[in-house]
Amino acid sequence: AHLVTVNDYLARRDAGWMGQIYHYLGLSTGFIAHDVSALYDPSYVDPRANQEDERLVHMRPCSRRQAYEADITYGTNNEFGFDYLRDNMATDPSQLVQRELHYAIIDEVDNILIDEARTPLIISGPAEAPSDEYRRFAQLVRRLKRNTAGEDEPPNGDFDIDERTKSITLTELGIARVEEMLPEIDVEAGESLYDPQYYELTHYLENALKAQYIFHRDKDYIVKDGEVIIVDEFTGRLMPGRRWSDGLHQAVEAKEGVQVQRENVTMATITLQNYFRMYHKLAGMTGTAKTEEDEFARIYGLEVVVIPTNKPVIRVDHADQVYRTMNGKFMAVVREIEEMHKIGRPVLVGTTSVETSEYLSNLLKRRGIKHQVLNAKYHTREAAVVAQAGRPGAVTIATNMAGRGTDILLGGNPEGLAAHLVEERCFDRRDLERLAGLVVSDQVDKAREMVRHHQGMTVDLIDHLQQLRRQYEAALQEVDRVGVAAYLAKQLQEKHSVDWDVGRQVVRALSDGSLDLARRLLEDHPQAEAIVAETHAQMLDLMRYRAARESGRNLSDFLAEKLYERHYNARAALVRAVLSNRLDRARQIVEETPALPASLIDEIQAVKEQCERDKQKVIELGGLHIVGTERHEARRIDNQLRGRAGRQGDPGSSRFYLSLEDELMRRFGGDRVKGIMERVGLDEDVPIEHGMIDRTIENAQEKVEGYNFDIRKHLVEYDDVVNKQREAIYRKRRAILEGKIDLDEEVKSYFRDEIAGLLDRYLVNYEEWMKQQIDQAVDTFTSPTSDEVNVEGVLRRLRGILPEVDGLDSAMLAELDSRELRRELEPLIEESIEHENPLRLLSREAQRIVGLLPRMPQLGTGQLSAAIREAAREAFISETHEAFSEFTGGYLDQATADEIWSDLVEAIDAAFDQVAVANLSAAQQRRQQQTLVESLRAAVNEALVRAWSHLSEDQIEAIIHSRLDDMLEGWRQAIGDEDLKTFERWFMLATIDDQWRQYLTAMDDLRQGITLEAFGQRDPLVEFKRRGFAMFSELQENIHRSVVYNFFAQLPNHQAWVQAQRAAAEMRQRAAMSEYELEQRRSGGFTVRREMPKVGRNDPCPCGSGKKYKQCHGRPKKQAAAATSGGRSRGRRRRRRR
Repeated sequence: AHLVTVNDYLARRDAGWMGQIYHYLGLSTGFIAHDVSALYDPSYVDPRANQEDERLVHMRPCSRRQAYEADITYGTNNEFGFDYLRDNMATDPSQLVQRELHYAIIDEVDNILIDEARTPLIISGPAEAPSDEYRRFAQLVRRLKRNTAGEDEPPNGDFDIDERTKSITLTELGIARVEEMLPEIDVEAGESLYDPQYYELTHYLENALKAQYIFHRDKDYIVKDGEVIIVDEFTGRLMPGRRWSDGLHQAVEAKEGVQVQRENVTMATITLQNYFRMYHKLAGMTGTAKTEEDEFARIYGLEVVVIPTNKPVIRVDHADQVYRTMNGKFMAVVREIEEMHKIGRPVLVGTTSVETSEYLSNLLKRRGIKHQVLNAKYHTREAAVVAQAGRPGAVTIATNMAGRGTDILLGGNPEGLAAHLVEERCFDRRDLERLAGLVVSDQVDKAREMVRHHQGMTVDLIDHLQQLRRQYEAALQEVDRVGVAAYLAKQLQEKHSVDWDVGRQVVRALSDGSLDLARRLLEDHPQAEAIVAETHAQMLDLMRYRAARESGRNLSDFLAEKLYERHYNARAALVRAVLSNRLDRARQIVEETPALPASLIDEIQAVKEQCERDKQKVIELGGLHIVGTERHEARRIDNQLRGRAGRQGDPGSSRFYLSLEDELMRRFGGDRVKGIMERVGLDEDVPIEHGMIDRTIENAQEKVEGYNFDIRKHLVEYDDVVNKQREAIYRKRRAILEGKIDLDEEVKSYFRDEIAGLLDRYLVNYEEWMKQQIDQAVDTFTSPTSDEVNVEGVLRRLRGILPEVDGLDSAMLAELDSRELRRELEPLIEESIEHENPLRLLSREAQRIVGLLPRMPQLGTGQLSAAIREAAREAFISETHEAFSEFTGGYLDQATADEIWSDLVEAIDAAFDQVAVANLSAAQQRRQQQTLVESLRAAVNEALVRAWSHLSEDQIEAIIHSRLDDMLEGWRQAIGDEDLKTFERWFMLATIDDQWRQYLTAMDDLRQGITLEAFGQRDPLVEFKRRGFAMFSELQENIHRSVVYNFFAQLPNHQAWVQAQRAAAEMRQRAAMSEYELEQRRSGGFTVRREMPKVGRNDPCPCGSGKKYKQCHGRPKKQAAAATSGGRSRGRRRRRRR
């Protein structure tokens, strides 16, 4: 089962929280996040954990696959989805991590399946470098102005914005103005911005308009450290690493003047709807799904069941107050906050954007009201802010608090407040770094002086720093004596009972960066992942310490970091112990930890008691008060914000303040209410409460919900088309990856189909095929509006397959329309057949597939003599005779074969006779070589065409198949059967991935323009399905063709790679036998170095056994050497014994 949550923290926390129960029930619990995976293990304590929560420390690191093999796996929706996509991009079965998708239980199910479902999951890779056009169009659109004229009036601006759909379109005035500003468009010649040749310009223009006028800084994104970072519209959190697609992100970067990043190309994609619909069973939980039950039923087939609350809800939800202007609304909000603040009630103010939260913060500052701001800019302070949001008199402004998932405790959060107290009482990291600097430089007296003047430090900190340094110095001395592999292998042997030889191999693998190999070496050990992680961290620490000591820099920082980690964990453990009334454990922590005062125990208890008193006070005042500054698009989000108050039977209240200038009211139905308020003559600071207004607001939200539902439904309908194709491609891919397909037979079937298609095209249905090519060329280069034909484009397209077009008068053809041009071109097909052009095309394709021609001679650029030329001639004639025998297949009668061969030899001799042996420059020799190759290739091709003109279709097919079988068998002998299968699997997967990537890009382009079909009275979805089916058929053909035409071209590269891998493996094996290890050089090749100092036969064994080296780990190698050294050395030993 997969437990799906909204963020990594909740996934880890809940796995550790519930893992205890599952463990007692005999179930295993896994956890996955972006860069970590772990299993719940109550006996394991993460040595690197620095979290304050006990639920987070028992997660033992493991491989991704092990986390998925657990009975229950926790993670986020994005991680599960991306792992599915990555599994379907894997090139080796060992890279697969997920099992079959069986049961998913989703926390905050409405947030994941509805709010986030509008954005598909996309794995992308870098495309071409970013264009300068983004900056050009960013400057251009700044000169445009918005149209403010009514629908029936002529436009007075350049563009219109539809607030409801957040779309932007140019007016006729705007189109004319843009065309004037673009010098490449010749308006006088009748050119338009929307001509096909300017398609790319419209792409840049549309993105620039959206970036400038639809997407707003501090609302949709922020700019931080020269980077545009998206703000999640539902949670208000930053989304680093996420980027808008289709060039929109680049347009926003150009607008803000930061560096424009490289564009991306989609490599794999899936919508959340289609991902979660693949599970056999699906369920979820949330507090706000009732308003969306129709969508859950229609898209996911899920029923919404309302479960009564644990305790009755006593929160008071006051009626909305609506003001005419934004200013009037915020004045009322400030008055409300001020009144609550005076009596001591905590207030949570919900905003919908960073911009609004900062505006309101400035208003409160002018009134002298102390408050905290929580938004995307200050997200790192979230825990501290929320911890105090329930304290008496606290005022907290939060952007999209609804999605933040943290309870606000009345009276304050004692754990958060206690952690803040401990941080104030103890030293910080910078102070410890300064102290460590004095210790490292042997200025101990100054260090003691510093400690005496610092309230948070004690003298025993100096002792601990010195002890820590001695520990690392002793470790490095031992490493220098026996080597890092032997040292760490001994540690593994003592701590985890790992065999010493295995330990050394593990360390060697980690040194080479091969963590997978290290895991495989320890696969039988129950704590393999934890051991690998611990050993790797230990090795890196030794390397860091050595580097810091040798450079004389950063040594103090290193020691301070290590000691601070221990101290931080002790602080967190102290807080947990006191708050859970384990005072004996708290005293033990204080005694064991330097500079952790015992007085903290009483102070933490006082914080706990104060929180209890404050809680009672806040309850008496009415609990937490919620102030909403704007209605959200969805009623669910408003209900979530209200739900921050009145948790678990606590008292509370809420009120929303709205204005007719709010985005929701502007977009949906505010004009009617605005007209009534203006007729009544209400001032901006006078609210109105009326049933009609409540109904208007609810109707507006229902409209937005319906609109957003249509977007999600639209998305899933279109993705359903790609989804069926994705499933087919991924099934095929998985079968290849897991070896469920006979790859030899699969590859041969591709070749057979392609060869059969070529024979049918060129020998059976050539006339029909050529007519299709003429029709396609004419259609491609004919204007749909004027029926004018680009004749040069047509001739250029056909010249390679119909060379007879060169004899036509292009000036005469330019006078013809498309039908007349077709009639003029079709008679050339008969001429082409008479000239045996079909056979030439067939031989050309066969040569590309199976290489029928002999290798062309390379005379080089050195001094050329007559002897060298004659030797090259003889060698080429010999190879050509062998090739001639192959491509005739013994089917020609002897007289015909002899005639063709004689003419071919004559042509070869003539070509070589043109090769001059006089002194030539390098350039002249290159031109001569090129001329020779062209002459020889033409001669052999002509002989091939003549020979095949005497053969039947079946005989030609047999010849090509025979050549294919010979080539496959030759490569099998050259690189081995296993390596050939490896190549077949890799190459087929790479081909599928490459073609699928191109297909996704083409489908994206199709989808963006398919809505135009509606103007032709055609259903865009039906057209998308029809064209998508045709494109998918073409995709499968392209996969087969790409395999066929590139298979033998790629094999030499694979052969070179196999040979290099074998050579490296042999060198590593020899080095390992001699107790050496390899370091790969950047420039290529390897450097051999010892992994540990040379050990004498009578020296103690580095493994720590106490035996002599010759009687311990030195003996097997000596025996092995003796066994392979031959009788001579054995004879010498016998002579010594005598």
